[in-house]
Amino acid sequence: MSKLKCNFAKVSLTIIFSLLSELSLANCSLISGSDISIANFDPVALGGLTPDSAAFQNAFDCLESKINSVNTTFGGSIYIPAGTYNLSSQIQMNITNALATGVTISGDGWFNSKLHIANGNGAFSLGFASIVSTLTVENIGLFAAQSNTGTAVFVDFPDGGNAHRRNVIVKNIVTHSTQPGVNYFNIGIRTNGGWRNLVENSWFLGVRSATETDATTHCVLIEENYSPSIQDSVCIGTKFGFVISSIGTIGTIGNKPEGGTINGSVVSNATVGIKIQSEAQEPEVWISDNMIDAVNRGVVIVTRKFVFINDNMFNNTNTSNSFYQDVLIAGTGTTGAHLSTINNNVFKMTAPTPHSDRTGVRMADSGGSENIAIANNTFDNEGVGISIAQGNLYTRMVNNTFGPNLSLNFYDPYFSSNGTIYIPNPL
Repeated sequence: MSKLKCNFAKVSLTIIFSLLSELSLANCSLISGSDISIANFDPVALGGLTPDSAAFQNAFDCLESKINSVNTTFGGSIYIPAGTYNLSSQIQMNITNALATGVTISGDGWFNSKLHIANGNGAFSLGFASIVSTLTVENIGLFAAQSNTGTAVFVDFPDGGNAHRRNVIVKNIVTHSTQPGVNYFNIGIRTNGGWRNLVENSWFLGVRSATETDATTHCVLIEENYSPSIQDSVCIGTKFGFVISSIGTIGTIGNKPEGGTINGSVVSNATVGIKIQSEAQEPEVWISDNMIDAVNRGVVIVTRKFVFINDNMFNNTNTSNSFYQDVLIAGTGTTGAHLSTINNNVFKMTAPTPHSDRTGVRMADSGGSENIAIANNTFDNEGVGISIAQGNLYTRMVNNTFGPNLSLNFYDPYFSSNGTIYIPNPL
């Protein structure tokens, strides 16, 4: 008898989802234009049978079919009305129309349009075939409803881009957790390819587990993208805060995506606050007006030239790790930073116990950096103010202020061969 009931239930579910699929096609055909609301697909039709995933996927499939069915410039939008929605599976969309223009996914605000994500892949995976497209994701809240919830939003664009167009705009969103310390996303926003991606006015919370053992967690990870920007955003609790990386398959060595700006943002309780890295020495990086409180390293720059780290506040409130570097400039051979400035920053001591191994600015061994100006900074940290290893040439240090907690203001055992210019006191 129980077996008959089970079989009947399976058949019933099959019929219900088949009817829903037919209903979604009918709903899509009834929508004129390409501006679609989730409400068109009845996201609460089946109550406890996780209907919201089907409703969302049907809405995204509808927009995808409308855009891909024409060979002209065409775009559209998905609107998520205020409410709480449960997604037990990742929502996917793949725009293959090479002439597709703008696609917008928007809600009524990050604590009004709330998505609870209960799967291991995240909320959205969105692919675009053309660099003429622009995706905007705005005004929604994404809440991890389990541990290892994957990437909240993943966006994939082709190589290259258009200097006059942003391919991805993410603004006014929040990633959070339905149960902080237990449920979390592995990555908040991840983009691959394209040009001038922008993350703005967004908060990334609940992006790692309470045990902090997952080495892959990021608030924002931007890969192989020309001139991306992260502005006025907050990252709290993650392995890596904001990362811009050009070490993948796009381009050849020496011709990789370049540029990058991170400003007006906060990173707190991250193992590494900001990391920008390339395979070859690419320009340029601007990191300014940020507040950074990290556990191991505040800012890490690997193989970039024309680096400008200005007007930031560096804290280290963690007491469990004595080895800490606020700014680490690294490279190999001659691939470090060139013609760069570290200017007008404050390196502040906030840990209750001084860390004798802490370093404000570290030019790494064999870093290959040349012509760096370190000026007008305040080193109120403990340990060493500025440390320059062999192979970093022509560093000029002037008008810096060193506080009483430092064991060494300046350390360069290869001073003469490095060609360092050191003016110990403010002018």
